[in-house]
Amino acid sequence: MPNMEDIDSHYIKQVLLNAFNQAGLREEDFFNLVRRNPNINKLDDLIAAITAEDKSKKNETIIYPDVIEVFKKYNGIVTATILKKNHINYYQLNKLEEMGMIIKLKRGLYALKDIRYIIDEIVEAALFVPKGVLCLYSALAHHELTTYTPSEYNFAISRKERKPSLPDYPPIRLFSYDDDTFDMGIETIDKEGHVIRIYDLERTICDIVKYRNKLDANVVKESLNNYSSSRKRNYAKLLKYAGKMRVKSILTNYLEVL
Repeated sequence: MPNMEDIDSHYIKQVLLNAFNQAGLREEDFFNLVRRNPNINKLDDLIAAITAEDKSKKNETIIYPDVIEVFKKYNGIVTATILKKNHINYYQLNKLEEMGMIIKLKRGLYALKDIRYIIDEIVEAALFVPKGVLCLYSALAHHELTTYTPSEYNFAISRKERKPSLPDYPPIRLFSYDDDTFDMGIETIDKEGHVIRIYDLERTICDIVKYRNKLDANVVKESLNNYSSSRKRNYAKLLKYAGKMRVKSILTNYLEVL
């Protein structure tokens, strides 16, 4: 029997890692496989378990590849609404969950197993309102026009669109916008690979004037002051938007007072 001191542990580790790689397994996957198969007593048992694991993985890629493609289209995270729109049923979801390919993050929200599960809350909110645009308090906060911290996410949706089902959390408030100006002033921000739509600086100012009776008066005043002193301001664009939204005279009165 060889002396334990003579064993080259680094060489043995390298051999094992090479074997893992050839078998298509990560080190973590290998030991998880061993834990799932406590009856492995000899090398043949281990080979049989690895073969079965490989066959299972190949089957997973065959079953419901269209469903996996939907997940990938949305950067690995989808809502029940998106799944329904793509005609994906709960039997398929349960099967993929059993296979360990997807995970249920919360009610109505699913993710591919390999992605990072902790997602930005604003991304989660936007997923529940896929046709919405961040507006009002949420847009003001993004554009740094107010020190007020919103307690909910504000999304504009077109009046012609059906209101989506909302979760208990994160808190979301919807505002119905006129169809003829809904698409005006939309820009995008990127969060963890997810594209979120939001109204630009000037559109947001026009919105808070239009919806001033639904907002805190102090926030409206603060935001208008901050816009007036902002180097990013564009009065030509602001007045153009204001004219289309029929708030030009009211906005002009506000600006004259500042």
